[in-house]
Amino acid sequence: MPVVIESVSRKSPASMRLTILGSGTGVPSLQRNAPGYLLQPTNGSYFLVDCGSATLRQLEQVGVPYHRLDAVLITHTHADHIGDLMALIHALRYFPVDGSLRTKPLYLLGPPGFIDFCQRVILSVTGRPTHFELHILEAMASQVVCGVVVDSTATVHSDHFHSVAWRIHADGKRVVLSGDCDDDPGLIQLAEQADLLVLECSTLASGKIRGHLSADLCGRIAQQAGVKQLVLSHLYPIDGPDELRLSECQRYYQGAVTLATDYEVFEI
Repeated sequence: MPVVIESVSRKSPASMRLTILGSGTGVPSLQRNAPGYLLQPTNGSYFLVDCGSATLRQLEQVGVPYHRLDAVLITHTHADHIGDLMALIHALRYFPVDGSLRTKPLYLLGPPGFIDFCQRVILSVTGRPTHFELHILEAMASQVVCGVVVDSTATVHSDHFHSVAWRIHADGKRVVLSGDCDDDPGLIQLAEQADLLVLECSTLASGKIRGHLSADLCGRIAQQAGVKQLVLSHLYPIDGPDELRLSECQRYYQGAVTLATDYEVFEI
């Protein structure tokens, strides 16, 4: 049965809302989709942060069809974070909705090198849309997109790809999404006093790998940044129950912490 969230699909939220579309990774899972997060400020716009495989289907499941999107923010161009980006452009370019093709602009934002990536990898296959404006932008320290302030900082993840974390300001609230990253001062600064921080939590401390956060580091970052609420996502399979991530994180962070599940909604 479709997971339809009535308040998402039928009216603008009373506060900024984040819906988890994918709390998983590049490892296929029936429980956790590849990374994707839907953010709804009260101005009626729809922001998608990362667009992993099957994200378009996840949008349909929560009652927000792909054609409603106004902006897509990509943290980095590893396959599990951009798997449905080509499919999105293809669908918007060729398939009418209610008898009409899209006319409103779409904004794509990504890390340094993103414009070249889109031209070489995405648009070389889909072609550039002609019936709506496609704005492809690279992350700046601060910029305004669809009336919403979007900040970013470089993160430590890969030797071969640039990556960024995003902070979205709207309605007097701040939501930060880390993407894949390791511990560094820039991330803590971006997340300072955030109302909601979504951190990748790939492993436990015992399985820490370079370029990714472990549960203990998630707790340390959230505590140092003084965030109001923490969500752990991008959850690789671990040796043991997922609740181990929570207990490890909570050794260092005294605030509210949640282990993300697909379709979960946070009102900010």
